[in-house]
Amino acid sequence: MEMRASEEIRQGEDITPPLFPLTFAFHDSLLDGHCSSCFSPLPSCCSSLPLSSAELRAALHLLHSPLPTTSLPPPPRLFGLLTNRDKLMSSSDSDVASKIREGAREMARARGNLSDDVAWEEAALCLVMTNAVEVQDDKTGRILGIAVYDKDFSWINHSCSPNACYRFSLSEPNAPSFRNEKKMRIAPHVVFDSTEAETPGKSDVCISCELKEGSKRHGPRIIVRSIKPINKGEEVTVAYTDLLQPK
Repeated sequence: MEMRASEEIRQGEDITPPLFPLTFAFHDSLLDGHCSSCFSPLPSCCSSLPLSSAELRAALHLLHSPLPTTSLPPPPRLFGLLTNRDKLMSSSDSDVASKIREGAREMARARGNLSDDVAWEEAALCLVMTNAVEVQDDKTGRILGIAVYDKDFSWINHSCSPNACYRFSLSEPNAPSFRNEKKMRIAPHVVFDSTEAETPGKSDVCISCELKEGSKRHGPRIIVRSIKPINKGEEVTVAYTDLLQPK
């Protein structure tokens, strides 16, 4: 999966409008001081009750979305995003799998799920672990929490020489900067290997669990910006890690 430019893009231009997250959560230390809906400092509204970690709270929020939880096991993709559940649960590091299983059981108890089947809780938690990015206050540089964005952002691949970067908008939705949204200038693209046919449904990209209209209108918004000229049809990449760190 990748995102490609749908038009010619110059250096230093926003290439997405502010994108709302699928789910988000504060780090534990900030729960009492910031709004859990818009990430603005309190007092402006109340904060939410924590579970044991930001990852658990974000995953639990996903499970309140209209998911087809009657079918088991969960599909490998939810909201078009890879969960990596099979890989993480079969990891050679048994501590990873045990922590996921323990977290899934805690989520199940919070949801009132008393059965031993926590496959969907595991899938949601693995999705968050695989796709979440840290939300940073651009003014202070402080890490506030984590957020998971849909394929419009999450399908952007990593490069050690990226042509784009991203920033966060923590302003209220009715602020002037929010109202002046720009259009989406990149589009998803599926790359098939030589053994796969480009047939509908082959890549298991389109999963039938979409958020209801209006349910993605909260949380820190992310904006992708070009740092190099990008040709139409060229893949858009960002750095997943701090490129100033040793290899």
